[in-house]
Amino acid sequence: LDQDEIDKAFETPYQDAKDAVRYAQPDIIVGSSMGAAILFKLIAEGQFEGTAVFCAPAIGNLLADKYVHETLESHAGRFANSVWLFGEVDTIVSNPYHLKIAKSVNGSIIFSPNDGHRLNKAVESNILNAAVLTAIELIGS
Repeated sequence: LDQDEIDKAFETPYQDAKDAVRYAQPDIIVGSSMGAAILFKLIAEGQFEGTAVFCAPAIGNLLADKYVHETLESHAGRFANSVWLFGEVDTIVSNPYHLKIAKSVNGSIIFSPNDGHRLNKAVESNILNAAVLTAIELIGS
């Protein structure tokens, strides 16, 4: 798929997420894979100002690289208090690409050892719970 096709397919779930945020007004959002890319765009466009947990993010797979870089250059502060959870052996998304983003926004970074994209081990071992707890503790700091 080219980026225009990805952008078109991305629009409906993004609009649904935007509506949900407007309705629920959450303090924390946890986004995994495509959900993390949606969360990134919600924050980038000022639609969500709370604390974010990015799990095995697919930002680089779904959002245009230029958009991501421009967002980080102009709005990195919007990602304060973000938590980033990576599966150590994830073969679906690029950990180095997303780790660079996490570092650039001073996010809290957690790796789940020997874990893949679905983060099954992070769930079983409560690492995911620790990531959410970290996000809760960061609220208001």
